[in-house]
Amino acid sequence: MFSETNSLNRGLCYGKADRPRKFGVDLIIVILFTFFLLPTLIWGQTTPEGWLEQIEGEYNRLNYQRAENLCWEALRSGVDFDHHQLATIHKYLALALISQGKIEPGKREFRELLSYQPDYELDSLYVSPKIIDIFDEVKAQVALERLAHPPKPSPDPRLMGALRSIIMPGWGQWYKGEHLKGGVLMGLGTVTLGGVLWSHVQYQRTRDLYQNATDPDDIQSKYDRANRFYKTRNGLTAFAVGIWLFAHLDAALRPPAEPLALDARPVTFHQRISPHGVIFSAGITF
Repeated sequence: MFSETNSLNRGLCYGKADRPRKFGVDLIIVILFTFFLLPTLIWGQTTPEGWLEQIEGEYNRLNYQRAENLCWEALRSGVDFDHHQLATIHKYLALALISQGKIEPGKREFRELLSYQPDYELDSLYVSPKIIDIFDEVKAQVALERLAHPPKPSPDPRLMGALRSIIMPGWGQWYKGEHLKGGVLMGLGTVTLGGVLWSHVQYQRTRDLYQNATDPDDIQSKYDRANRFYKTRNGLTAFAVGIWLFAHLDAALRPPAEPLALDARPVTFHQRISPHGVIFSAGITF
């Protein structure tokens, strides 16, 4: 009886000892999945490269409907695609649509493709002659439309740039496309203005302490401290005025490096109606 009870107790002890060990292993698995595997899976699906890989894979497997749906999902996803990636998505969307017999929607997607890359050419090794003929037709129509309505040159940006630089140094340079210079001037202007405000507050505080001081040994030290903040405020104010003046004159007098056409803006927006709803997309050219 004693031996059976002792064995039973040992078994219960072993069972209780195994529970924390099993719980610890499960916890490690959950942590590894949450922090390493799950982000990898999600990130692979939400990066521009991940979307393009899925779309290309479904199209190459002749799953045209699935490829079309992925293209619409990618355009609605809000992922920051560049011009080349957006052109690629519209290319596969056009190919998938035309392969399903949806010619007119496919032509519209070719137009979207050419709005990002006007000189784009389809590869005859991977695209059928029929689709290439449709693409060439759309490209010829777009070229004729461009000849009939050539892009208008943008007005001289110096006037609006000068006005913006009065409000905020560097804003005018940023407006003219000089982003590095504009960012530097914005940073200097912001830091300097903050320094002026801080030193002015400190000057007022230390001046009041100086004016209310009664101890002869303490008057001189409070005066020196107030005087330091006074000089600091004035120096930063002069520096801030210099930054504002330089930014204004530079924006007003220096011509832009490369005048932009109205249809070649660095940021372009597209609004389209798809079978799955309204799609907004944007492209940025650096």
